[in-house]
Amino acid sequence: MRGRSSERRGIALFFLAIGLTLILLMVALAVDASYLYTVRARLSASCDAAALAAARSLNVGLTMAAQEASARARALAFFDGNFPEGTLNTRNRTISVDVAETSLRTRTVSVHASVVVPTYFLRLAGFSTVNVSAEGTASRRDVNLMMVLDRSGSMNSAGACEPMKAAARSFVSRFAEGRDRLGMIIYASNWHLAYPPTRNFKTQSPTLDSVISQVTCVGGTSSAMAI
Repeated sequence: MRGRSSERRGIALFFLAIGLTLILLMVALAVDASYLYTVRARLSASCDAAALAAARSLNVGLTMAAQEASARARALAFFDGNFPEGTLNTRNRTISVDVAETSLRTRTVSVHASVVVPTYFLRLAGFSTVNVSAEGTASRRDVNLMMVLDRSGSMNSAGACEPMKAAARSFVSRFAEGRDRLGMIIYASNWHLAYPPTRNFKTQSPTLDSVISQVTCVGGTSSAMAI
């Protein structure tokens, strides 16, 4: 009887040791997996932010090359701000930014980044580091836009003429030279095509910005002319 009891205790200890080992491995996997998931989520969010910021910067510059350079610089700046070197104890950070025309009159910014993540418990199984990567993309489609400005005398008497012109000039600066097509109609008692639609609205003479600056608010307001 004593021999059988000793055997049972030995078997119980054996299974207890196996069970504890499995539990420890599961806990270790959960800790490292949570850490890797956190790094992956932060890296992915940083790539998305960089791609969006870059797409919004494709209007900066008077040439395609300048616009693409501006987009890449903005992407890198945003990525650095959201995921600096050494974030979450990572190392060997790499990032690439690509700007390409993916379809007709549509440009897409792709940001790809990767880091090396050290592990804490998985190194016991031979995995001392893990490579984590993420990618973010954002697209900007060229537009055709006609601005319609009310230049009637009521705008001047209300003190809204100059603020309107300033807002219109700021609005124009957000579009891409050589890609977007912009034009302008102004109206008061009558309508007038003040600026025929063109893609070179920032460089041809006169520029759309300068034409907006010369607008004077005078005359009646004609709803029919506005329509």
